Amino acid sequence: MFGVVSPNVVLPFLSSLVSFVFAAAVLAQWSRRHRGFQLVWAVGLLWYGISAGTEFLGSALGWNEALYRTWYLIGAFFVAAYLGAGTVVLLARTRFGYFVALSFVFGALYAFAIRGRYPEDTTAFLVVLVTCLAAAVAIAMATWRVRSLVAPITLTILVVGSVIAAALVLRASLDAPYALDATTGVPVGSAIPGNIRILAGPFNIIGAFALVVGAIFSAYVFMPKHRVLGRRALPPIVAQVYGALAVAVNFIASLPRATVALARGELHSRVPATLLIALGGFIPGVTSGLNRFGITWAFFLGELLGESSGSSILTVCARPSGMRWPISPPVGLRCHRASRRWCPSAMGSSRRCPPTFHPQGHSPRSSCLSFPRTPIGRRIRP
Repeated sequence: MFGVVSPNVVLPFLSSLVSFVFAAAVLAQWSRRHRGFQLVWAVGLLWYGISAGTEFLGSALGWNEALYRTWYLIGAFFVAAYLGAGTVVLLARTRFGYFVALSFVFGALYAFAIRGRYPEDTTAFLVVLVTCLAAAVAIAMATWRVRSLVAPITLTILVVGSVIAAALVLRASLDAPYALDATTGVPVGSAIPGNIRILAGPFNIIGAFALVVGAIFSAYVFMPKHRVLGRRALPPIVAQVYGALAVAVNFIASLPRATVALARGELHSRVPATLLIALGGFIPGVTSGLNRFGITWAFFLGELLGESSGSSILTVCARPSGMRWPISPPVGLRCHRASRRWCPSAMGSSRRCPPTFHPQGHSPRSSCLSFPRTPIGRRIRP
């Protein structure tokens, strides 16, 4: 008889396996299309798989100092940051750069908020504060003047920060070889020195915000819109604040139209995909945040749910941008190849569809030849 396998072993193993599979798929897509965001996302998924793999090994075979350092470095510094950077690269030529700059301000505010927990680490606090504010100004200026520089600036900050973080974590003097929650056995970061934990906060905050909000912003771009707040000519800074508010309000107001389009099979494929990416970034963001406050029971489950939802990255990477999201083939209809339209099944194959006929909930312009990936209207090259 086999004993019961602990969830602390099964859940990280599944998260790691899923991450590596998706990373390989995104890398394969990058090898064909050479899109920068695909490569950065693939690196982020690799980090996700390695981080979950350390949790699996630690839970199955026992933790040690090297495994614990690797887990903290990759999980606390790399995973969210690189996944979020992929979103920044994808949206670099839009006004999303302003939100990225705001995310760096949030990172500075986080360091300011927790400075009381580590009163002896003033230097680390000042470094985080100055770096985040300088990066925010640089990215905001690039978004305003030369948007082609947003992605290079963000990636440069990320790579330099990653090298510094790796040097600090691997050389730090730990309070103990590793630290686990006494009740759940989930690893926690309490053995890491305070100055390093201050640095880890902005990596997670900026990366998670960029991933989640970027996915929602992408969904808004491609969804049918109901604009409650329209465009207005305003001064630069006021215009950016108003624009962010307008996107948030109009996104919520547009959800009913998007739901109707989804039911009809006419919703752009990137809308549900990017919303699932947002969900995939939000769930582990919440569970890892709870881990910092000693609530660890959902940590491994949140990683698996987040990675499963985040698999929609494959849809965003691979699906042509002009495709719509079909639900199911029309009931009682067949594809008439000559007219490229859905026709009643009772009609003979030699007869053409009536000129005015189209099935309920389907566009009269829709082609049935490429079902289940039916483009609505004109074709757009991948």
